[in-house]
Amino acid sequence: VVGSPRGFTRSVLEALLKRGSKGIFACPDKNVGAIELKRLSALYGPHQVHFSVVDNTSSFGLEAVFSKVLDTFGEISFVVNSTIMDSVEIKKKQENPKDNEKSNIGFLALKYMGKQNGFQGGTLLNVNNSEDQTTCPPLHTPGLAT
Repeated sequence: VVGSPRGFTRSVLEALLKRGSKGIFACPDKNVGAIELKRLSALYGPHQVHFSVVDNTSSFGLEAVFSKVLDTFGEISFVVNSTIMDSVEIKKKQENPKDNEKSNIGFLALKYMGKQNGFQGGTLLNVNNSEDQTTCPPLHTPGLAT
């Protein structure tokens, strides 16, 4: 789960945890994340859910979350994106403006779940109401029509 674990996003996360899924939720607010991790760990166990702070000052912030999930659980099969926009602007030092970039959650999901990269496929759920959506090639999920 990428974004703040509140409202509908919290409900989706809890529904997955109730069904035995393991996961990492990531948001930029360390305090909100710590409180939610304590609550979820008490309900579902400390080994089922983890928290990661998204560092929006680094181009590797979002990708580091995807990498952490792979390192922790060995695969990614479901991504919930509840950020305001699918593309999160990464601010870097002004002395090297060519390093400014956007990290796109849709393309990171494709990179870390896509069959073309040796993974099993998966699902990306965007639960935001942004009008600035970026299209992404569909992810193949076995057993579901595309």
